[in-house]
Amino acid sequence: LEIRLESLGFIEINRTISPEKIFCQRYYKDPSIALEPEFRKGDSTYSFLSEVELEESNCRLREAIEEGSVYEVMNRATTRAAEIGEAVIVSARKI
Repeated sequence: LEIRLESLGFIEINRTISPEKIFCQRYYKDPSIALEPEFRKGDSTYSFLSEVELEESNCRLREAIEEGSVYEVMNRATTRAAEIGEAVIVSARKI
């Protein structure tokens, strides 16, 4: 990413790694939080979905919760976040 930004004329490229969790504690333990409209209002990923896509996504999540596979994914994400940080913020200035 940094090489690409430099090639586009950006300077002072900085990476900030969040040392702490960025979501409420429930997010890390309860995958059903993503089914709640109030939660989705705070996650821009959902703004790109049509109503049909959102319902399909919710259906897949419900199935993954029922079969337990979502917890495997959550555990992998938690392990990865411990290695690289919860979130990485990249900032740069255009010349």
